[in-house]
Parts: sequence; structure tokens; C-alpha cells
Amino acid sequence: MLFFIRIVRDADKLDIWSVFLEYYESPPASKASAVGLGLPDLPEYSIDVLSCLYKKEIVSLATIKTLNDFKLLQLSWIFDLNYKPHFGCSETEII
Repeated sequence: MLFFIRIVRDADKLDIWSVFLEYYESPPASKASAVGLGLPDLPEYSIDVLSCLYKKEIVSLATIKTLNDFKLLQLSWIFDLNYKPHFGCSETEII
């Protein structure tokens, strides 16, 4: 059962990344503000967020302050993927 739970979790991450990508590529007028959590879209990021990424940890929602932090949080989900094929590898082995 754990095998299937991990596959579903990975699939969920892959799916939500496509939703966020579409959101970020949309013109500002058509963006749903709830997707960006109402965070300010500033050209900066938090040191705490970068520290988590450097340590290969998932960024906590509590540490984000800007939309860029939120984007980095989403990228940190890569550290929670379970199977190599979800990275584009050909093996079905657990990471």
C-alpha cells in the first residue's frame, strides 16, 4: 500500500506544479489572487527559504514572505518526490 501512496503523492505534486506554472505564465489580470496567497510580488527572497533549499529540505509555509519565497517553496517539493521516473529517470526505484 505504501508504494501506491507514494505514487499518488508524487502525482499530486507533479499535477499541482503544472497548475502553478500556468498561473505564473498568465497575464496579471487573469490571475486568481488566492493562488499566490496574496503575497507581495517583490524581487527578493528570504534567507530562511534559501537555507532550507541549501539543506535539501522542504520549505515551511511559515517562513515565506514574498511570492518568490512561495515559488521556492514549491520547488522544494522536489525533495519529497519518491520515485526516479518522476524526475525523468527510467528506473522505478525509490529514491
